[in-house]
Amino acid sequence: MFEATACQAQLDQLARSNAHPSRSISFEIENYRALGAASVAAAQYRTEEAIAMLSAALQNAERRHGDVLAIRLRTLLALVWLAANERTRAIEVFLDVLKVAAPAGVYQSILEVGPDIGSLLQAVCEDAQHTAQTNGLIPYANHLLDGWRMLYQPGGNRPRDTERGSLSSREREIVDLIARGQSNKAIANTLGIGAETVKSHVKSIFMKLGV
Repeated sequence: MFEATACQAQLDQLARSNAHPSRSISFEIENYRALGAASVAAAQYRTEEAIAMLSAALQNAERRHGDVLAIRLRTLLALVWLAANERTRAIEVFLDVLKVAAPAGVYQSILEVGPDIGSLLQAVCEDAQHTAQTNGLIPYANHLLDGWRMLYQPGGNRPRDTERGSLSSREREIVDLIARGQSNKAIANTLGIGAETVKSHVKSIFMKLGV
């Protein structure tokens, strides 16, 4: 916690010393500063302060159409609510994340939030039996949960061998294009899908093949 607080102080100083740079640079610095400050506040159980910071940063990101940043901020906001024992509110916020992230195939950006994301994913999956609203998102949430286990629980529960070995038709297409030497961007252009979707498919392929 001491190191995190020290890093936050450095980000605050950096933001002050770059008060008049180009817009893109100042926005990038402010992003890291807001995320760092909110994370430190949440770790110190200053829940109201963390929520206020994340909510303000989220509004700023949405004004600038920062969709990826908005996903990260909403996910952190949901984790703060969950840590505050506000399970229902946490699930509501995270469902907003999944509704946007699922069609785009976002994967790594959510898992990289940290190991606590597993509790949030499990809460959503458990809530499915009570709320019809979540049913369509459960396969995606389970896919993320499998990824979380592989990333944060080495030697823990892994997908069954049959699941790991069965690639979908789209995944087989991507494997073929990879074999031809195409990059993720080139594959996205070839198949007419987003680059983030390609990344999600590649992660799924790695998981199924045990790479």
